[in-house]
Amino acid sequence: MADTVRKLAEQLRASGRPVRGPALFVCKHQVFGVGMFAADSVRAGDRLVEETGANGDAAEILVGTISSCHGALNLLQLGPRTPHDPPRT
Repeated sequence: MADTVRKLAEQLRASGRPVRGPALFVCKHQVFGVGMFAADSVRAGDRLVEETGANGDAAEILVGTISSCHGALNLLQLGPRTPHDPPRT
């Protein structure tokens, strides 16, 4: 599933969209009936959003929560910085 989402991100970029990522949260079953994703993936996703927004340009970030067989994806859209926005640090 992760490879498919990465290919989607590549296709979106190839079509001219300013897409970064993907930021993937991969759910794995640790014990019967209990799925979770690693905290490291959350921190990596947070860094990706911070780095993408740092220059103030409009951008999109492909974000997904996936398992081995299904998932949910969305595009997080960052608007361009305006003169009224506080500086991004």
